[in-house]
Amino acid sequence: MGVHLYADIRENRIFCFDRYELTKSVPAHILSLNTLPYYNTGNGNYIAIRVVNPAGKPVDYEIFFKVTKVSRRLLRLYVSSASVCDVTYQSQQPALRKIGFFIIAYSAKSEKSIIA
Repeated sequence: MGVHLYADIRENRIFCFDRYELTKSVPAHILSLNTLPYYNTGNGNYIAIRVVNPAGKPVDYEIFFKVTKVSRRLLRLYVSSASVCDVTYQSQQPALRKIGFFIIAYSAKSEKSIIA
């Protein structure tokens, strides 16, 4: 796994090239939202899917997102984070509760919270 250390006067960060390569697949996963199992965290939602990493190894990939109401007819899906569940990035999964995407969308549209 290639990494780049970045530092400026505000912060020090690590840029992971493998993680960056996997983020390129996020839009395709978002387009297939209605076919994937979702989990509600009480603070948002996420999907956990099996993908192939740049080294060709299958890994569990977690994409965290929120859906919010923009207007009467428009919802916004915001991806807040995506990472591989491995030794470097431990799973952020809370107690799991499967939920359908249309329930997530309905809750956002009606501005009701989903009880975790």
